[in-house]
Amino acid sequence: AIGIDIWEVIEAAATKPFGFLAHYPGPGVGGHCIPVLPYHLLDSAKKQNIKLRVSEAAAIVNELQPEIVAAKAIEIVNGKLAKNGNPPKVMLVGVSYKPETSDIRESPALKIWKLLEKEGLSVSYHDPYVSDVNGFSSQRLTSKNLSSCDLIVITTAHKNIPYDKLLKTGKPIIDTRNILRGFANFNILRI
Repeated sequence: AIGIDIWEVIEAAATKPFGFLAHYPGPGVGGHCIPVLPYHLLDSAKKQNIKLRVSEAAAIVNELQPEIVAAKAIEIVNGKLAKNGNPPKVMLVGVSYKPETSDIRESPALKIWKLLEKEGLSVSYHDPYVSDVNGFSSQRLTSKNLSSCDLIVITTAHKNIPYDKLLKTGKPIIDTRNILRGFANFNILRI
């Protein structure tokens, strides 16, 4: 909100010679641990009349991230209709909850997908590790598929995605994982 690049802050903090563990922002948390287990701890603490304010605050931040990304996507395509009069089309790149896996448990990408559809946007996805989800199949990153999108949202930073192909489309790209950090391009938006 005040214009500080969190990715630069983390990079600077990583220069500390010892005791540093980087935690990166993203579209939310997924898997079977972080999005679930802290609530067991919070529930147990509550039963003992103990407040775990830092854990409570972290849970709130983690839960809000998919909403923040979806709101940014909606803001970008706000009021736009595709040339054929259909709702704007968003392609999610990566739907597994972490890179190089097919695990979609509690994936923030799926939460973002649901929020976008609720607002009337058309959602497709590409994930080399997840062939089918929500009754849809992973779309190939062809020129035709990419040109039909109004917005691309990178939700999982798989290493084997041809990111240069995404950049060449000229479409707005929300990079939630800072995977495009080496590119200075007008159409890259970060969270």
